[in-house]
Amino acid sequence: MQSLDHGQLKLTAVSELSKITFRNTTEDGCEVIDAELKRLDSDYSDLKLTTQRAKENIQQKLHHWVDLRKKAEVLSIWIRDMELKLGSDHEYGKDLVEKKLLLERMKVL
Repeated sequence: MQSLDHGQLKLTAVSELSKITFRNTTEDGCEVIDAELKRLDSDYSDLKLTTQRAKENIQQKLHHWVDLRKKAEVLSIWIRDMELKLGSDHEYGKDLVEKKLLLERMKVL
């Protein structure tokens, strides 16, 4: 945001210098300078708006990443707990009856 403030200062300085220039410029030249100053001011306002939107977008995406990281951590803890409850040395059944028993055991956990 500090660079935008710096930009506003430069815009103000250009505006002040144009007032000095107006004294030594024809009417047509003054109109051109005035139009350019208005365009410059409009472009700067658009830049500030675009920058603000980009900042808000980045903050929103960062917030989503933080939420995702927290959920991934909870899932990781749950998986670790399930692995401990199931035991690491059991062998999964090879026939349908053993798999069904194992599934029932996991549902109870």
